Parts: sequence; structure tokens; C-alpha cells
Amino acid sequence: MILMKYIDLPANLKSQIVEDKFLLAYQLIDSENIIIWVINDHVERRDELEFLPSENRFLSLNERKKRLLDSEEFSLSDMAVKVIVKYDFEPDTNVLYECFNMISENSGLKIAEESRAFYSAYKPDSKKLIVQKLEKLNFPVKYQTFSVDEKINYWVEKMYRFRHQVGESGCEEDDAFDANLVENMKKIDPDILDILPDCLEKLAQIEQVNHLKLTEAFEKRTGYKLG
Repeated sequence: MILMKYIDLPANLKSQIVEDKFLLAYQLIDSENIIIWVINDHVERRDELEFLPSENRFLSLNERKKRLLDSEEFSLSDMAVKVIVKYDFEPDTNVLYECFNMISENSGLKIAEESRAFYSAYKPDSKKLIVQKLEKLNFPVKYQTFSVDEKINYWVEKMYRFRHQVGESGCEEDDAFDANLVENMKKIDPDILDILPDCLEKLAQIEQVNHLKLTEAFEKRTGYKLG
């Protein structure tokens, strides 16, 4: 599919979509149809529309449902997982989603699910998406096998990257420190407070900043007292 700007839309479509409400559009490769996202003021989200240029009209939801892809399956044998892919429209917005249900081939039970908008110019490979989801799901178990030094190195790298992402967004790097950060850490390591002083000391060394000032910024923004 090809990403389109408002100026690229055919005239008969632009006459029906106000530019202020336009978000993006995709020209489908396998048909003349155009997928459009517009602002939905009622639900404060986007609506998805499908336009048929040759007939100068939008397809109804029922018409779109009749054209839905059939469910499909694939296996990740090295992870003993079967993936069932289904397609459905989000209520209220009519955005088409592809939903991945991950089933254990050993127990037959669903172990995870993931979904994403079907129409996107930047979709990663489906199998890569599933592997990342499963690795994230299994990571807390893997983390428990780490040595103390490995745990410290893991969190230092995470905080280093996160702080630089925050800094690149125009904020102060210390704004990366908040209560949510610690709560998310605790989900993986309930005893994270025991090693955080060492994490911050190593982070300060890498960033070449004052360790005490970095710790003070952490405590002030997260509300957690260390040491």
C-alpha cells in the first residue's frame, strides 16, 4: 500500500473529506480502493473509511466485512507455538485489525495475544512481532537467572537508552525518572530497590555525571528514597 497525503487524494474524494478532519490515507496495491483515516469527534479517535473511486462512494461496513480475509494459522515450531490470525473491525471506529492468538502446542492453551491495525505503511513482519511478544512475556523468568551484575547491567542499559530518548524529545533527561518507571521495574524485579543505587552509580559513570546529583534527581522525581 502507498501512503497518501491529502493533496494526493482524487478530487471526488477530497470533495467529501474536510482537510481538517483528514489524518492519512493508503492507496491499496491490489485494488483501486483507498483507505482513509479521519478524526471522529464523538469517540476522540479516528474513523477508518474505504473509498471506491470509480463509483464515487464509501463502502458500507457490511460490504467491507464480506471482503475480510479468512483466518489463517502458522507455527513457530522452535517455540512450540501455533498462531491463529483473525481479522475484525474495531467497534465505533471501523478500523480493521489483525489479531494474533498464540496457542501453546503442548497444552493447547492460549498464552498471549497481540493486535495491530491492518493498514499501515510501517508493519514489521508478523512472525517477528510474535517472537518479540513471546520473548517479552517470557523475559521475567529469564531475568531471574541473571547474576547481580547482569541485572545491574540490564537496568543501566535500559535507563541510559530511555534517558537519551527523553532528552532527544526536548525534555530534560532526568524527566525519565518517575514513579511509573520504578513500578514497571518492579514488575520484572520486585527487589529492584536493592540494586538501584548500584545501577545509578554505574549509569553516572557511563554518562560522566555526578553520581550524587543523579541519585538526588531520581529520588526527587520517583518519590523513592534509596540507600
